[in-house]
Amino acid sequence: MTLQGSTTADGPGLLTEQQAKQLTDRVLAMVTDVDDARVNVVSEWSGNTRFADSSISTSGGMTNTSVSISVTIGRKRASASTNVLEDAALKRTVELASTLAKLSPDDPELMPELGPQTVRATNAYVQRTAMLDPEIRSGAVNRAIESASTAGRSAGSIFTAGYLEANARATAVATRRGLFAYHRSTDADLSVTARTPDGTGSGWATGGARDWGQVDPATSWQEAQSNSDLS
Repeated sequence: MTLQGSTTADGPGLLTEQQAKQLTDRVLAMVTDVDDARVNVVSEWSGNTRFADSSISTSGGMTNTSVSISVTIGRKRASASTNVLEDAALKRTVELASTLAKLSPDDPELMPELGPQTVRATNAYVQRTAMLDPEIRSGAVNRAIESASTAGRSAGSIFTAGYLEANARATAVATRRGLFAYHRSTDADLSVTARTPDGTGSGWATGGARDWGQVDPATSWQEAQSNSDLS
């Protein structure tokens, strides 16, 4: 089973709920000789495009899945994390968390981990935000640049710079007491700086949403203009 992958036709390779459950079950099965245990999983993708001097300068992306293991021994608790999902690496991480817990001082405010809970689903994941690949991002950046150049033509050759980033993530939490919860979310942000060629006028604006369709790159210039003395 593939636990981590790259962007596909369906979006970034985030862990599904079933995959996350299988992973947390694997880790919890490795935890022995402790009083309590919790596993947190974060599976994430991000893509970004930076532009300056009215042209794209860099584009990058990242996919990663990390596992954090917290164990409780008596009134001592400690955690360890890894992004290597092979059994050997997960076992080492469990052992490290147990070793650190034994070395930790007692926590007088320690609370037990949660058992099964009723979790209300929230709609925080939008597919088109998760599909914001380099080609789509470059098109959005070019629309912002072209809009700024057209709107500021009377002032001369407008300098524009900015940053576009999109994120998608899946998180899961499980405990030895029977809790399991899973959640997916997305977000995208675009920031734009515009400046007149003589340097006497400048503006900046940013906008973001879970749904990329609610962010209009072409109007980012208008917001930057309204925050400046360019008009």
